Amino acid sequence: MKPKLILIFLLIPLIVGAIENPITATSFEDLLNSVINFLKSTALAAAPIMFVIAAYYFVTSEGNPEKISTGKRIIFYTFLAIIIILLASELVNVIKGMIK
Repeated sequence: MKPKLILIFLLIPLIVGAIENPITATSFEDLLNSVINFLKSTALAAAPIMFVIAAYYFVTSEGNPEKISTGKRIIFYTFLAIIIILLASELVNVIKGMIK
């Protein structure tokens, strides 16, 4: 298939209006809050998976200090990421207050 023909097929839904804009934010603050909420839900969904991976490293370490260290680092950085993501919305409010 020629590249122009592929591009036309990709643009047809846009031309007929079948695809709507998924971003419903009307201001930059709304957009930022939407991104933060998406990151929160993604991080909170990924955190248990990371804890299971860390547990796997602990269980399969067989006394190997490198695997134990890797498991500890995964747990530490997972907690750190959760804290940062949960405080992100408050950070937006602090920055907004500083700008005003």
